[in-house]
Amino acid sequence: MRFGRNLAAGIAYTLITAAVSLAVVPLYLRYLGIEAYGLIGFNMTLQGVLQLLDLGLTPAVSREVARAREIRDAGGARTLLRTLEVVFWAVAALIGIGIALSAPLIADRWLDAGTLGQGSVAAAVALMGITIAARWPAGLYAGALVGAHRMTVVSALGVGYILIANLGVVLVLAFWSATIEAFFIWQAGCALAYSLSARIAAWRVLEGRGGARFDLAKLRSIARFAIGLSGVALTGIVVTQLDKVMLSRLLPLSAFGQYMLATAVVTALYGFINAVFRVVFPRFTAVVTRGSEDELIGDYRLLTAGLGSTWLPMMTVVAICAHPLLLLWTGSPAVADATAPILSILAIGTALHGMMYLPFSVQLAMGATRLPLTINLVLVAIQVPLIVLLTLRLGALGGAFAWLVLHLVYLHLGTFLMHRRIMRGWGLTWLWRDVYPRLGWCLVFGAAGAALIARTDPPWLQLLVGAGAGLGAMGAALLSSGYRLAAFKRLLTT
Repeated sequence: MRFGRNLAAGIAYTLITAAVSLAVVPLYLRYLGIEAYGLIGFNMTLQGVLQLLDLGLTPAVSREVARAREIRDAGGARTLLRTLEVVFWAVAALIGIGIALSAPLIADRWLDAGTLGQGSVAAAVALMGITIAARWPAGLYAGALVGAHRMTVVSALGVGYILIANLGVVLVLAFWSATIEAFFIWQAGCALAYSLSARIAAWRVLEGRGGARFDLAKLRSIARFAIGLSGVALTGIVVTQLDKVMLSRLLPLSAFGQYMLATAVVTALYGFINAVFRVVFPRFTAVVTRGSEDELIGDYRLLTAGLGSTWLPMMTVVAICAHPLLLLWTGSPAVADATAPILSILAIGTALHGMMYLPFSVQLAMGATRLPLTINLVLVAIQVPLIVLLTLRLGALGGAFAWLVLHLVYLHLGTFLMHRRIMRGWGLTWLWRDVYPRLGWCLVFGAAGAALIARTDPPWLQLLVGAGAGLGAMGAALLSSGYRLAAFKRLLTT
């Protein structure tokens, strides 16, 4: 029953996070303007880039806590967490100091301040550093909770943080100071409170700090996996953040803000995939630890059917309803006209990327970090010239097209390379029986929905039509999956 409960908690967290994150954006635009929102987008990109400093330790602690539960080694898990928290808090301090000292240079040499002024931008960047540093250790504690199958706790903490950080800052902007500096001061305080709360929760789940100590031997025990994963993380960050980094340099903040507006939508929806990953990864780890390959293959294919029947239709709705969604969300026809094509293309690429989280989860559960590293290196080699060519020709829309092409390649290349080494011989079966049929239903219902939307008005009715197309695709995908309801019920109740 824990798998289903954790999955439900993760999805609920995703829905709340997405709803709140998207709901506050029009208010940010109202109080701060599109240029200041560009800085908020830059903060999101900076957080993503700095994830490389995680060095693979967060997934490593999830994996090791899950393994410790399977072999009943709670003391080892506590010592590992104690050792890693010293590392994480030290890295957090370095991040905060480093970004604060670099803020004037970033404001002068990297960002186009526009009407905000260089001084205001530099102050905002310095506060970004403090905010990122304050939130940094929370990732470690969340990783430990995920490994302990406590997604309900992670979700509760996350919802509290999202509500206070986002809704609280709206009150700050409305009644205290409508400035980007005030925005980041509030975010920094909330981030610190979140990290401290996550710390308390993680130690409570691991039954206190009794016997826990700093032990370099524990770091060495996970070094190989963590180092391999840090390479995966580094190349993965390049894959997911390079378009944003390049556009932040090549475009004025107003145009970059439009791109990040589209990115905000797909990033919010990524929470669904992250919720699935956080539940599936420790499950796969436990199955691998037991050595049951048949169980692993069965869960892998069943979860693909479930994910493909929900995630792909969801992103289909976003792709065909991009314009009415943005219009109702922002209230600005100009913003919707400029951003809708970007959002549609990003949504399709993101749909494909989301499906590859399941193969990635299996790779990590088996400790095969060299495989995703190889895949990411190939993708980076393709991505760099692709982004340069398309962005210089098409601007922000080019970055979106590069994202789509890249993940078309990833779906097929990643599957081919994985199933040469892991679950050998299942690659074509996975694509043809588990992925392509669901993509096909989404194409059919998506095309029909797009045709109806073009003949429909007003925007709220267009959204209803799009939702109907998504539900049709979801129903067709589930009915044609070949899996009985009992199979999904068995998975959710274990």
